[in-house]
Amino acid sequence: MTGPGGETRNYESTRTCAGGTCTGSGSYTGPAGNTYTRTGTATYGNGSYSAEGTVTGPGGRTGTYEKSGGCADGSCASTTTVTGPAGRSATKDTVRTWDGEGNGTYSSTTTGPGGNTVTREGTRTCADGSCTFQGTVTGPADGTGTYGGTATVYP
Repeated sequence: MTGPGGETRNYESTRTCAGGTCTGSGSYTGPAGNTYTRTGTATYGNGSYSAEGTVTGPGGRTGTYEKSGGCADGSCASTTTVTGPAGRSATKDTVRTWDGEGNGTYSSTTTGPGGNTVTREGTRTCADGSCTFQGTVTGPADGTGTYGGTATVYP
């Protein structure tokens, strides 16, 4: 894949599923030639899921991730925890609500290893093969920014 500045990126992934459990692995090589690898397992059933795995970066430094969540009545909630090589963790709690047309809301709170939080809230409205999204991000020092854009949806 070629990035916006013409630099080359490479991503490879495999996944095998059976009986509600999937095992996967992958690697990503960025424009500077640094490679990251990932292995993990996910289990699905009855509207919920859980996943865990390992990510190894350049120089062999390893981190772990755990994710769990579920969906009901058009809303999905999840919690993800990432732990770095030094044992420090960050957690992200997310809630998404979508209707059958792709319209909906998104809210997340990420808490870093030092207890600082970043929140993100947004909406998405879709019609005629195009979705418009917008939202607000608030950082740990109460700095606030906005984002928005349009994406074309391909069948």
